[in-house]
Amino acid sequence: MSYRHDIFVSYKWGGDRKRWVDQIFLPILRESLENVKGTINRDDIFHDVSQTLSGAYLPDVLKDGVAFSKCMVCIITLPYFVNSIWCPSEFAAMLKRETVLNIRANNPNHTGLIFPIVFVDEEETTIEEQSPVFRDVGMRNLILNISPLRLNLKYNSVSSGFKESLAYDELRTIVLRWVRKSIYPVVSQAPSWDPDWRSDSYFIPPFSYSASQNPMPLPTL
Repeated sequence: MSYRHDIFVSYKWGGDRKRWVDQIFLPILRESLENVKGTINRDDIFHDVSQTLSGAYLPDVLKDGVAFSKCMVCIITLPYFVNSIWCPSEFAAMLKRETVLNIRANNPNHTGLIFPIVFVDEEETTIEEQSPVFRDVGMRNLILNISPLRLNLKYNSVSSGFKESLAYDELRTIVLRWVRKSIYPVVSQAPSWDPDWRSDSYFIPPFSYSASQNPMPLPTL
């Protein structure tokens, strides 16, 4: 067996976030990867809506999606860690792969296998002030250590006419630059695929969050 996908897209379903991923971000990500690679196929980007087969057991589909992907792009929101069943498990599996492979220890300049996106407001103040997810020190340290792509909230739109706006063109340029500079070098030099990445031990979240008690700090890289 070997890889099936270049990128696994991890995000919490729901409302405008899902519409943004489905209608705005995924087409731009696919366009950017095709621009850099020259050509892509349907399976190069794992996206639950397009990949999940009718009648398939969703957790198995997601587990295989992560296990057979070279890297992960995750859209980080508060529900991603707090209200999602599968997102923390997906994140944990790719994080464990990084740890087992000693990717950052062996190459301090390696960007890792996880590429988070976070949104910031118009003032562009510190990430910690932008979203409740960063109020927990464990979550904040983990994401900051992975160096997320910070997107201004003006790009987080699903309104009619957004695709004809200057902001949409700017978003395309930002994502293309990100794919070319950060993501594609990881995709093109991915470590050899390992069947252990499908084991259940990779999909047990190493952290938890509870609003009624102090959160358990997330592991830092």
